[in-house]
Amino acid sequence: MVYAPFIEAFGAPAPGSGVELSAMGLEGSEDLRTFAEEIGNGTFADGFLSVASVREQAADLDEWKAWLPPEPRAYASTAFGLLFILAGGAVWIVDTQLGLVVQSDLSVSASLLEPCKPSSQQSLRRPLFEAWAKTAGPLKADSVLCPTPALPLGGTWTAANLSVMSMVVYLSFMGQIYAPDRGSPARIIPLD
Repeated sequence: MVYAPFIEAFGAPAPGSGVELSAMGLEGSEDLRTFAEEIGNGTFADGFLSVASVREQAADLDEWKAWLPPEPRAYASTAFGLLFILAGGAVWIVDTQLGLVVQSDLSVSASLLEPCKPSSQQSLRRPLFEAWAKTAGPLKADSVLCPTPALPLGGTWTAANLSVMSMVVYLSFMGQIYAPDRGSPARIIPLD
């Protein structure tokens, strides 16, 4: 089983949170088809991480398309708006809080297994998410957490100042901060 480490780290998907790959334009990814067959799509670990869930389906990337190849499709995300995107035949990772758009050399499969590592869970802020969820409960499947104010506006990563936002509103808000014609354009890091 390819994704056994994922199940061990994040458990099973929340019922009703998954979306068919074909509804997201992702049916061509063999890695995602294998993931769906082995585990199932949805949100995991109370919403900390999601793969082909209602959160990714709601990920309107219009505000971010200036920084990505044509036809980007979000296939996974974290509770803090870190996006895993398929575009131009490659995996792109978008840190929407920092305005960082990185072309990865990871396969889709490797990108889904990377968060299973304890060191990755630290950098993805799983302890912060768990501190927030301890008092707030599971994160709604189509939502993310954003510091208030957002990081580029002076916010900090503390559980006390996290606000729940729908993915649609969050991506539009952060995308406008990092728009090409604004004072803080996103930073792009391609492989070549």
